[in-house]
Amino acid sequence: MCFESWNLTLGFPRGSTIILHRSVSFFGLWKAMCGICGKIRFDGGDVDASLIESMCGQLAHRGPDDSNLHVAGGVGLGQRRLSVIDLRHEAAPPLANEDKTVWVVSNGEVYNFRELRSRLQAKGHKFRTAGDTEVIAHLYEEHGTDCLSHMRGMFAFALWDERKKTLFAARDRLGQKPFFYARAGASLVFGSEIRAVTCDPELAVEPNYGAIDLYLTYQYVPTPLLGSAAARKDRRRAGGDRGRAACPAQADRAPAHGFGRSGGCFSERRAGLLGRRGGDGR
Repeated sequence: MCFESWNLTLGFPRGSTIILHRSVSFFGLWKAMCGICGKIRFDGGDVDASLIESMCGQLAHRGPDDSNLHVAGGVGLGQRRLSVIDLRHEAAPPLANEDKTVWVVSNGEVYNFRELRSRLQAKGHKFRTAGDTEVIAHLYEEHGTDCLSHMRGMFAFALWDERKKTLFAARDRLGQKPFFYARAGASLVFGSEIRAVTCDPELAVEPNYGAIDLYLTYQYVPTPLLGSAAARKDRRRAGGDRGRAACPAQADRAPAHGFGRSGGCFSERRAGLLGRRGGDGR
C-alpha cells in the first residue's frame, strides 16, 4: 500500500492546517455507500447546523439508514449512513475519541479494522462502538497522519483534530470513494458529492465553458483549469515526485492532476501518465 500527499496552502489564518491524503488500495471491490460532508471555518465564525443538515439531505440516497452531525463553533461534520456493522444510532458518525478532541466521518470500509481495534485496545484505547469509523479516530490518536500506513481498505474520511485545529482528510487513490472540496470565503467545505458542497450559500459556482469544451474534446481538463470559472489548479509539487499540491478549488476532487475521470483504475493510470508528462497532456 502506498500513499500520495498534498499540503494545501489555502490562504487561511496562521495556525490553521488542512492536510489531504490519497491512498492506493487493491483490497476488494465491495461498494458500501455512505455520504460524508462538512464545513470548517477559519475566520472565528460558527458553522450553521442547518447547513450541515442540508448537506446531509443531499446525500440521503447514499446513506438511507441513519444521519448524524457534530457542530461545535467553527466545525461542522455530517454523515448519512448505510448501516452495516453496529446498527445503533449511537454508532452513527461523526464519532470521537474518549475526550472528544478528535472527530471523524468516514465513507467506505477499513478491512483490517478488527485487527487494528485489538491493537489499540491493548494500548488502552476505549471504544464505544463496534464499527471501523471509531478505529480511525483512535488510530490517528496513536499514530497521527501516519495512521494511513496501518489501514487497508477503500475509504474517504475527514477528521478534525481539535487540539491542533487541523482537518485531516484521506481517500483511496483508485477513486472508489469520492471526496470533493471547495474554498468558500474563509472556510473549507467538503462532501462525497458536489451537490452537498454546493449547498453552501457562500460558495459561488459558475461554469468555466472553456474548461468544459476542453474536457469534451480531450476527455480531461488541463492543469490549472477546472470546471468552475472561479477556480484555478496549482501545479506545485509536494511530498516528493509522487505528490502534487492543489490551490483553492471550487468543488474539485481531492487529487490534483486537473483530470476529469470516472474514478476507476484505468482513469487513474491515465492520470499518472499525464502527471509524468507535466499534467498538460502533451
